[in-house]
Amino acid sequence: MITITDEMVKKALPHRDNTFDKRKNGKVLVIAGSDRYPTTGLIVGNAAMRAGAGLVTIATSTYARQIISSNLMEVMSISYEDNKELTRQIEIADTVAIGSGIDRTEFSKELLEKALNYDKKLVIDADGIFLLKNFLCKIKTKDIVITPHESEFSNLIDLSVSVISENRQILAEDFAKKYKIKLLLKGKNTIITDGNNTFLLDKGSYKMATGGMGDCLTGIIAAMSASGISLLDAAISGAYIHSLTADVLSKNMYTVLASDIINNLPYVINDIQNGVI
Repeated sequence: MITITDEMVKKALPHRDNTFDKRKNGKVLVIAGSDRYPTTGLIVGNAAMRAGAGLVTIATSTYARQIISSNLMEVMSISYEDNKELTRQIEIADTVAIGSGIDRTEFSKELLEKALNYDKKLVIDADGIFLLKNFLCKIKTKDIVITPHESEFSNLIDLSVSVISENRQILAEDFAKKYKIKLLLKGKNTIITDGNNTFLLDKGSYKMATGGMGDCLTGIIAAMSASGISLLDAAISGAYIHSLTADVLSKNMYTVLASDIINNLPYVINDIQNGVI
């Protein structure tokens, strides 16, 4: 198992120059939020923008869309009940992030199935991971990263959290290899694996144990992936940047919120690129 370093992330970060425009910087579609969880799409979309995505569209419920439109000017939003427009947005996206706050209904199950029907890079989190159990037979040919914590992984593989805690690496590697996906198993020592190559993230602070952190991570990974780097590199870089930003902020903060991470992402990414950190 390889411990992730600044230098690894610096090399993996996408190259940009003066010839780039917003489309070259990557198009992210975020399918997130619901009437029950109306702000999750806001967190994912904002994180994706701050992590460098050129264009972000959030597909959410009609009710949640009103909240997003009045709080985040830089993203576009659509109602995911509009099947024709949702199809169009999936088709033009470089990466689709799905799952955060979509709830666990028959309709949200249909949303995940629809996303899985396209050959797109997929970042699946939260409710999407819960629903993924219905579609495991479909994912072997897809470019997917899932980002469960131990409880979500427990539901997915039908093993107790205690068993997972004691066997994190082998269980993560076995699942990733079996289904030919990338898996980011969150925890004190986050593990990222494609079944053959496994990486350890030893950064992150207890001060970041607050709501919305997983949504924030999803947005960062989606932005990195949409920029053109591999989904494995996007997961490695995204997780590292997410935790490193929390470590930097934790030096002077009692607790760290997802919004704190998001607002400081551009500075931390810039420092990594310039070799300051």
